[in-house]
Amino acid sequence: MQLASVGLGLRRNPLYVRLNLACFHLGDSLVHEGDDKGAMEAFEDALVVNPPNVPLALSHLELGPAYHKLGFEQREKETLTKVTTLDKGSEYVAAAKELLARLKP
Repeated sequence: MQLASVGLGLRRNPLYVRLNLACFHLGDSLVHEGDDKGAMEAFEDALVVNPPNVPLALSHLELGPAYHKLGFEQREKETLTKVTTLDKGSEYVAAAKELLARLKP
């Protein structure tokens, strides 16, 4: 069974209390499986669930590299820049700034 099909079930189950957390973990698992497109979709899903159980800055921080692997450089830059506005002074901001510094000018 592919992990992406598991995500489909998570999104359809209205009883899943922490859908945001499930989508985040699914995205992380898909990164490790090498499914960059599936990871991107899972991280994007994690961002729209309200209320979030995973800090929005962390979800954006994980989404940035997924965009990078798929060649979406502008989206990556926008997403990582958003981290710096969501959680000022956190470890997520430091990591986002490091990733932004590596991007092409």
